[in-house]
Amino acid sequence: MTVIKKMAAAVGTIALTIGGVLFVAPAAHADADGCVEFLAEHGYNSANLRGICQATADGSIDTGECVQEMLPDDVDAASAFQACVIAAD
Repeated sequence: MTVIKKMAAAVGTIALTIGGVLFVAPAAHADADGCVEFLAEHGYNSANLRGICQATADGSIDTGECVQEMLPDDVDAASAFQACVIAAD
């Protein structure tokens, strides 16, 4: 393998690695605002629910705990689950 081919392979590998990081990194964040917005669109809005969304987004509670904490606020189970998934993603 010539020096030029080795350099081209190295540069290509670096470019693909950086491109992969840039492509994946933006999706790897939690979304408390998205959780709150989803709930509001479905008629649920309270400071307690905002707190649950934030706690899920920052990792203080997991998705199952999030759902369980939303149910006493009369959020239906399907909406609670979807909101919690949004918060955790």
